[in-house]
Amino acid sequence: YHGNCTAVDNCFSCKIVPDAENGNTNTALCFPCPPGTYSTTVGAVDSSSCLACPEGTYMSSSGSTSCKPVPEGSYALASLGAVASSLCPSGTYTDESESFVCKSCSTMNEFLTSESLNGSLACVCMASYYMPTNLSWDSGDDVCEECVDNAVCLAGTTTVTLDVVKGFWRTWAESLEVLECPLGEGACSGGTNVTDAGVCPWTNKYKGPAWCADDYCNRGYTGPLCAVCVKGYFSTFDGICELCPASSDGLSVLEQFLIIAFGALAVLLIVVLVIHKMNCKRAVLDFCITSVEGEGEDNLFNLLVIERFSALKAGGRFALQHF
Repeated sequence: YHGNCTAVDNCFSCKIVPDAENGNTNTALCFPCPPGTYSTTVGAVDSSSCLACPEGTYMSSSGSTSCKPVPEGSYALASLGAVASSLCPSGTYTDESESFVCKSCSTMNEFLTSESLNGSLACVCMASYYMPTNLSWDSGDDVCEECVDNAVCLAGTTTVTLDVVKGFWRTWAESLEVLECPLGEGACSGGTNVTDAGVCPWTNKYKGPAWCADDYCNRGYTGPLCAVCVKGYFSTFDGICELCPASSDGLSVLEQFLIIAFGALAVLLIVVLVIHKMNCKRAVLDFCITSVEGEGEDNLFNLLVIERFSALKAGGRFALQHF
């Protein structure tokens, strides 16, 4: 049966009923305000104390003392008394909270709503289009341009994030001229290439966050059109950049060549000094000349040695000093 109500939470009605488990002791029951409504009245006795959630708010549970505001990128499913909110659908957006409607992106249908956990806060260009740097999504109906040649434009592409095709290159982030690389895909990796803050190695046209043309190059390549080899690489006859080889002890080919050359020169000087000290007799010189001649006179080095030893025989020690 109904009796006098007591103040119990935020109820719209209270009644006293028998409780068999407690020996028919009267118990107060609470009837909370339903979803989409709220009440700030304590001990309410009827449903008139439950108020509908105002515009731009919602409440999905019962017995609430307030309603939740609709976040940016979403809208309330009803203007009043909304029980839930939803993300703005494709082609619409809202950049303010507590909204129950989403705005249209464009009448030209060249926009696609950005999809994220926070909903659609802004409009972006759809696939095969890009948004120029000097424009924004709310500039008007004609802000989206058709994608440039030799680049790929996914939904949301801007001038800076143009996805350059492999084998092509551009000078910097604001350039719309995409050039073919003479060395093809082996040198030019393509891509979007938006880097962290800093200054590019050979241009400072675009800074923080920096975009560098070198980012379009594969490992070992740099410079315009990725046609220059970086330090530690060398260019083949075909223009391909390959890693400079090194010996097992870390010496480069040039360093090894210089060591061998200086070693050979040192050996040659030692031989000359030994011959000079020996002051060879004619018999020894005859043997030396005969041995060299046996190797063949068509060898230029052999002919030179024969000439010097012959001069030594004729002039003795003085001629040897001129060897």
